[in-house]
Amino acid sequence: MAGKGVLQFFDGHGELVSVREVLTETGDFPFPQGDVIWTAKPEENPNKDDSASKAGKKSKGKDSAD
Repeated sequence: MAGKGVLQFFDGHGELVSVREVLTETGDFPFPQGDVIWTAKPEENPNKDDSASKAGKKSKGKDSAD
C-alpha cells in the first residue's frame, strides 16, 4: 500500500486512495477545498500552521518581560 491510505468519512465508509488523489504536488491539502473538506469549515485553510503561535506561547515564561 505504498503511497496509499484509507480515508474514513463521516457517513461511515472508507476509501483506499492514492496520495496523488488527495494532496497537491507539494504535499499540501488542496485549497480552496473541493470534494474532500479537511477542516470544520470549508473556508478554512487546512494547511495553516499554528506551530509559530504555539511556540510563542510556550516561550513566555518567568523571564518574559510580558
